[in-house]
Amino acid sequence: MKVTCISDTHQFLKNSEEREKLTALLSGGDCLVHAGDISGRGTVQEVQSFLDWFSSLNYTYKIFIAGNHDYLFEKESALAKSMVSEYPGLVYLNDSGTEVEGIKFWGSPITPHFHNWAFNRFPDRILQHWEMIPDDTDFLITHGPPRGILDELEDSSRVGCPALLSKVLSVKPKVHVFGHIHCARGIDRIDRTIYINAAVLDESYRLVEAAPFEIEIF
Repeated sequence: MKVTCISDTHQFLKNSEEREKLTALLSGGDCLVHAGDISGRGTVQEVQSFLDWFSSLNYTYKIFIAGNHDYLFEKESALAKSMVSEYPGLVYLNDSGTEVEGIKFWGSPITPHFHNWAFNRFPDRILQHWEMIPDDTDFLITHGPPRGILDELEDSSRVGCPALLSKVLSVKPKVHVFGHIHCARGIDRIDRTIYINAAVLDESYRLVEAAPFEIEIF
């Protein structure tokens, strides 16, 4: 199964030109994964716009998580889930999993605390989220990166989560996709795991004019 990976579309969907550019790059296929930050401030209007767009894309399976900008999914989770339920073809994961054609996906929106954005957790609370990741996970989706892997800011500082790194090295999923750090977009392979920072916007929130990452997983 081929999985196309994107992240951090934010509210660029209001810009019809950039939306059309990205839509053209998402030509369809087996599975599309979005690793969070689907909106700018998590408003109902932004979330609705995303759901309309995401559901229209020509993929057999469409899976997404929230990110630190997506306040609606944390502060009004019942409303957000109700909105998602109007789109039967979409799968929303929040410290939860789904299985597609024998591939076990797990998704979490959690990121280390930073200015009290959505789904931020301090070190003493973040570990409980990572401990929920099943040991047999094939495809891990988190919003933020693990420490030291595609998490470097422009000033060379590393901002990924150390506790997440420890868990990923233990679980060894086939693929770990995330976003959050726009300028660290890229793909890497360490041991048995392929890591993908799938951000589609750069640090200035402009669309990266490159094909989304696509990975084949069995």
